[in-house]
Amino acid sequence: MNNQRAQKRFYVILAIFTTLGTIILNLLSSHIYEEYIKNFFSSLKNNHNWLFFLFLIFLIILIYARYEFLSSNTGTGSSTADKKKQALAILRRSSYSPHPSMDSEKFKGREEDIEKLHQGLNQSQIFALLGMPGVGKSELAMQYAHNQNYRKSYAGIIWLSLTEENYIDSLRRVTKLLFAPELELGDNHSARECWAQWLRFNKPILVIFDDCRNFEELQDDLPSQDYIKVLITSSQSRSGSYVNNYHRVETLSETAAIELLKSHLEPKLAEQVETAIQPVKDLCQELGHLPIALVAASRYIQDFGEFRRLQKLLRADSGKFLDQETLSVWDINDDSDQEVQNLLDKTLNIYDQLWHDLSAAEKRLAYCLSFFSPGQIPGFLIDEFAEIIANSINFDYPTSIRYGFKKLWERYLSSPTDRENQFSQDFRQEIIIINLHPMVRIFFKRKRREFVNQLENQSIENSERDFCYVMAKIARDLPQYAHRSAIYLMQNLIVPQIEVAVTLIISNAPASATWFDGTDNDEEAVTLLDPFMGLVKFYRRNGEFRQAINWQERCQEFLRDAFGETDLLYLRCLNNLACLYDEEKYYQRALYSATNNLGKNHQLTGLIHSNFGIFYYGTKRDYQRAREQFEAAVGIYDSCAASSQDGYRKKILCQLDLAQAECHLANFEAAENFYLSPELQRFKEELQSSDSQKAQTDYSQIKYDLAEFYYLRALSNYATVDLHRAAQHSRQALAIREKYQKEEILVAHSLLQLARISARQNQLQEAKAYYARALPIYQADPQTSDTLWPSAIEEYNKLLSQHRQLYFFHYGRWLQEKGKRA
Repeated sequence: MNNQRAQKRFYVILAIFTTLGTIILNLLSSHIYEEYIKNFFSSLKNNHNWLFFLFLIFLIILIYARYEFLSSNTGTGSSTADKKKQALAILRRSSYSPHPSMDSEKFKGREEDIEKLHQGLNQSQIFALLGMPGVGKSELAMQYAHNQNYRKSYAGIIWLSLTEENYIDSLRRVTKLLFAPELELGDNHSARECWAQWLRFNKPILVIFDDCRNFEELQDDLPSQDYIKVLITSSQSRSGSYVNNYHRVETLSETAAIELLKSHLEPKLAEQVETAIQPVKDLCQELGHLPIALVAASRYIQDFGEFRRLQKLLRADSGKFLDQETLSVWDINDDSDQEVQNLLDKTLNIYDQLWHDLSAAEKRLAYCLSFFSPGQIPGFLIDEFAEIIANSINFDYPTSIRYGFKKLWERYLSSPTDRENQFSQDFRQEIIIINLHPMVRIFFKRKRREFVNQLENQSIENSERDFCYVMAKIARDLPQYAHRSAIYLMQNLIVPQIEVAVTLIISNAPASATWFDGTDNDEEAVTLLDPFMGLVKFYRRNGEFRQAINWQERCQEFLRDAFGETDLLYLRCLNNLACLYDEEKYYQRALYSATNNLGKNHQLTGLIHSNFGIFYYGTKRDYQRAREQFEAAVGIYDSCAASSQDGYRKKILCQLDLAQAECHLANFEAAENFYLSPELQRFKEELQSSDSQKAQTDYSQIKYDLAEFYYLRALSNYATVDLHRAAQHSRQALAIREKYQKEEILVAHSLLQLARISARQNQLQEAKAYYARALPIYQADPQTSDTLWPSAIEEYNKLLSQHRQLYFFHYGRWLQEKGKRA
């Protein structure tokens, strides 16, 4: 405590001296006080007061040296702390820890287990929960992670599911997500190299590895830092010699089993439990007090209301439902505990009893759900499948899974109530999270196989096609520049399903090449390119260009084999690949292929010219070649503008790019002719009259480009009026972007533009304020943190170095803030 107080006093005193030094420096450099200073020094000389004079010189030299030393580190010296804060902020996002499948009031009989779990993590760094499938290990871990009494012990909690992903890939992914995009983690990076990145936290963190199938892959690869706690859940009977501390989760007691069953029943049925307690006890005994079986039984009783009947059915059909494939999922062999096999068989038996009176539409939807990766699924994805199925058989009732497919929803799926309506910004709808238990998924897969075996092989192709079509449609509609907060939703809930769809498309080639033929009545048809592009858009938005290129190259290979190198989809793929690589040879190849196969006036050829121009403009700074490419694109779009609104829009936007290239070539007259043209004025009026985000984004881009035009011309002609116009247009662009994009990259672009304009106007405090707002956005965004952020920091430091008084105020505030924290 004394050290902290001393440190705080030090920073306060240092801040006072810095402020005094700033005042002295300003006085010495001021023309207003020049005569006064001369008289002051003259009096010093006459009085022979050299001691004070030397002290003053020494103080100035000391302040200047301190300034030179620290200004070289401004913006970079604190970057480690900034990155730590950023990673901790991401870590605290709830999407990293799935919410429990049942409300806490329905979570019965685990008070002692959850306390032992907490004690185990307090006493050891690595702790394991062991137990048979369905006993509730994952649920126990989720309840622990979301219990406020325990959660406050950790700065953050991360959940890594090993059901569909191995340990090292899962660790690389989340490490990349926490520290991206500065961290380049390839396939050859070890777990130790990943954990080394976590050293920056130095705060208690809980990492949960759920459903570990192989303890050997964890050996010697778990973190050594004592503040990183590791919780492992596994159905394995043994944890391995290096995980010495574990708790075996057993089935529930009779009392807890009855309470769990009652909590999942309607009030009237729950009352019957008390009046018919013996049949209830017998049923719970029959199910071995296994939680997953009890929840399934409650759904059967909810619909059929007979405890005894269910028990008789279970005994009559014993041993019919557990096949070798199901056993292999949990690494259970025929010699394993027979009691475990019997309980799992009875659980699947209950699912089968609930299956018989489902409608054909509900069964078809269940077949589609069997393709999903297990875990949490956004409800709107399932609603998309429900809509397709409803339309195919002329349903006239709501297609929402909750209402149109009520039996399927209530019997097999669950939704945590506290996750409803959590996020809607990028997807424009309320989101309901649906839990698909691995055992339910296994049951759905089994039913799909049985259905296919009864009919022709075409049936499985139809169900796979339905799944891939919906995921392609979702992928097509993913935003190119998603809101940052949407990245985590996409990462955990959408991208895994799109990857499943792409895998199905590739594995079913060449038959999958015709899956989407004649299936779409939308204005923009869904294509086989879309699911691949959904993954490319996501990984590119997340700053993972290596992953994006990998999926784009797999797409190229699939489309080439399916359709050949002259097909439109394949040529679109070449254009996308060029944009990812951002190299001249790829653009040349795409342009050559499009021109030869589609013609020089095709819209795709125009798009490649436009992207080629952006490459020369942004990457190469070759404005002459950029102008040539933009002119070619405008010529092509001009021929398409009359026939389509999209062609007209692309033409105007390309003309804006052309005008910017003209500005950098000092052809301001040509640029001004376009900016003042009646055509652009009409387009602006159309955009202003629209409330759509797309139209407003286009309008803000025009305002941004106009600001850039006046700013660049002011640099050439030193006209104050042009700087004033530039600031006016830039503020208008910023206002629109802040309304629709909030703290996103486009907002940072406008802030940076205003900072440059303000600095040129000698409005230095305003410029500094704009930089201060733009820099955190660039730093936090995975697409710009290793590109635009360093260059913007360099600009900012240059401004501070050219105007020392700004630096001293900046440094003084930094010291004061540090003093407060100390």
